[in-house]
Amino acid sequence: IVEGYSLLQALKVKGKNISYLSYIKKTTDSSSVVVLIEDTAALVGLGFTFVAILLAVTVNPIFDGIGALVTGLILGVLSIILALELGKLLKGEGLSQSDTFKLKMLINKTKLVQQVNAIQSMVIGRDKFLIIVSVDPFDSDSGLDIENISETIKQLILKEFEEALIFVDFSNLKIK
Repeated sequence: IVEGYSLLQALKVKGKNISYLSYIKKTTDSSSVVVLIEDTAALVGLGFTFVAILLAVTVNPIFDGIGALVTGLILGVLSIILALELGKLLKGEGLSQSDTFKLKMLINKTKLVQQVNAIQSMVIGRDKFLIIVSVDPFDSDSGLDIENISETIKQLILKEFEEALIFVDFSNLKIK
């Protein structure tokens, strides 16, 4: 009951508009990932164990061993998924390629700069990102223009990622 209640609370945080797997892949909230995967593993494992014990008592004792093996496999697979997802967050996972491309197109569409060289990002907290945008300004842009361009780019990005810390680089360096 406690595991089920905990999972229901985690699913409320996830929201209804996103699938379970998509949420786990996209979220930057490691505590939500841990609760969702751990509670799912616990409930599925308990369910298989219950069915296996019921079959062991009513049909054949071998089902007790089969249930233990299946439960172990379930917990092992979900532990690997959890380790992989948390590893991404610990290593500094950034924006998805599609989000990065979307930002690049958004900036290019404004015609503020000659080109966007690169966009680099990293998770720095729960749904918070550090975003570095490297751009080539037009040759005629003055210092005041550069300030305005930088502020406009920051505002564009903040509309998409409200909790972002944004740096705009005009040094014509390619970020790898």
